[in-house]
Amino acid sequence: MNDSPLVLHGMGDMSLYVDRNCLILEMTKINKQVRVIPLAKILCIEVSAPIDIHRGYIYFRTPDANKTIKSSVTGRDVNADDDMVFFTGEDNYKVAIEIQENLMDFYSSR
Repeated sequence: MNDSPLVLHGMGDMSLYVDRNCLILEMTKINKQVRVIPLAKILCIEVSAPIDIHRGYIYFRTPDANKTIKSSVTGRDVNADDDMVFFTGEDNYKVAIEIQENLMDFYSSR
């Protein structure tokens, strides 16, 4: 991958990039959290472009994705998907596509 990776700047103070065959997800809204996901653990990746007032997203599915948690506010089960980053803007969309292409290159080189 690149020495200086392109960074997707997502909503909610999230950023996403590929470095050393890993997908790096940084969340800085409250405390800085970093999630490192080896590319080999990603089952699929989907990118949707932002259109008009709708935000775009990049979704990467991992074996432990789509965990269900119980909301402390409502007491109901809530689908907590921490494998999705929402974004706006054409520049972020281009970065999301490049991340998707990096994953495809990774798998085609194996």
